[in-house]
Amino acid sequence: MFRSVSLAALCLAFSYGTQGQDFDFPQSALTDPAVLSTAMPDLARQVMAVYKENDREKYLDNLFRLQMVAGQYPEALSTIAALREVLRTASPPRGAWVNKQYEIYAHAKIEQSAG
Repeated sequence: MFRSVSLAALCLAFSYGTQGQDFDFPQSALTDPAVLSTAMPDLARQVMAVYKENDREKYLDNLFRLQMVAGQYPEALSTIAALREVLRTASPPRGAWVNKQYEIYAHAKIEQSAG
């Protein structure tokens, strides 16, 4: 699941607002899962440092995904909550449940790190 979330987040990030940016990413990560698992959080942090989006909903949606890849689970939960507030106004029924699966995953990762 982490790998699919990672790839989806980075695809979204590269398609919104990061055209022309160069990011460090080791070639060996393409074939070595151990290298990939450390390279993806680093790459997500690099993307977050320069990521911009004028559409607040898109920004929050992509930001929480990047935060998840970077292992910033408490921050991702805050971003999901902010996104949900935006969606409650724009799409009330959807705003109540959108991205719940990622919220559950982030809570699980926080619990896991707590021991």
